[in-house]
Amino acid sequence: MKDKDKQEDGLKGVEEEVMKQPEVEDLTEADVDIGLPESDILALVARERYNIAVAFTQLKVRKSAVSASIAANRGTGNTDGVKKFEEQDKLLAMDLQHCLRGIKEIDKSYRGAKKRMQDMIKPE
Repeated sequence: MKDKDKQEDGLKGVEEEVMKQPEVEDLTEADVDIGLPESDILALVARERYNIAVAFTQLKVRKSAVSASIAANRGTGNTDGVKKFEEQDKLLAMDLQHCLRGIKEIDKSYRGAKKRMQDMIKPE
């Protein structure tokens, strides 16, 4: 009983300290000047778009390998292997969709990011 009372007292102390903390502000870009010119922001966004495109390509290759493993395990009758690889396949499909949504959002929000990315990766 004494240990339980100590735990409850400890929790009360934590709750009291949390209540003393100021509210977390819900800031937006309109509230704070981040101090970067538009050209620098576009360059950063283009770099992020590139990183997402690279990740998408890597995930697509992994998904292809996982699909091959599913087929191989089906061929050998390894149902446990099929289940494990199918779960990986689902997760990779979700990650691929996430990448596509990210690219789509960047293209919608930052005109010129795709072209800037392409210019950035052009061989000189």
